[in-house]
Amino acid sequence: METYPNWREDNYQLEVFKMMYDYSDKIIFHATGHDHLGDFRYSDKNPYTNEKGGKNYLNKIIFPSITPTSYTNPTYSTFTYDTDT
Repeated sequence: METYPNWREDNYQLEVFKMMYDYSDKIIFHATGHDHLGDFRYSDKNPYTNEKGGKNYLNKIIFPSITPTSYTNPTYSTFTYDTDT
């Protein structure tokens, strides 16, 4: 599984990736923040075998933050979801 070694939390990341993979039929997406640019991301790599091409999970909406290094403007994001479906 791709992890980010500079976070120094690889074992925690892998456990989260496994949980998201195992419950991908229940978790539609998760929202994250503190990235330099807004983005949509997903993974199809199995966290147990490290093989690509499986089911899509880790479906993320990343909300941007203020940063002086990428010359972006201050921003915020909002979203709504239907709790009845």
